[in-house]
Amino acid sequence: MSKVAARRDDSGAVLPYDEHDQLLSGIHDNLTTLGVEQLTAVNLRVMDNATPDARFDDQLGALMTARDEGLIGGIGVSNVSHAHLIRALEITEIVCVQNYFNLASRDSLPSWRSAAHCGSRSCRSAPWVFLARGTTRC
Repeated sequence: MSKVAARRDDSGAVLPYDEHDQLLSGIHDNLTTLGVEQLTAVNLRVMDNATPDARFDDQLGALMTARDEGLIGGIGVSNVSHAHLIRALEITEIVCVQNYFNLASRDSLPSWRSAAHCGSRSCRSAPWVFLARGTTRC
């Protein structure tokens, strides 16, 4: 599984890289780096407390284009709110959700419950946590 929509600058800071053409470029970069013709799943990383709006729809559209072209097998979402997941499911099939979740932080619980009940869709949830203090999430 790969993730797109962010990159690091020379100092290591995380920057958005989430315009339609940047997302497709990120997918091509992952294909080249991994030496494969298709990525099994690609997660769209939502950053900066973005809202599920027309921009989000366009970002999903870029991943749908890549899927239709055979570059990726499935579309996932990462760092999303419940509203993002519901909107995404209205637009396309979502194969996985990857959100920050642990005993101390359960803010993404509504997304987990939605992912567990995707109706006729097959949707998986994968939590992620930090292994060291002082690490920031993106």
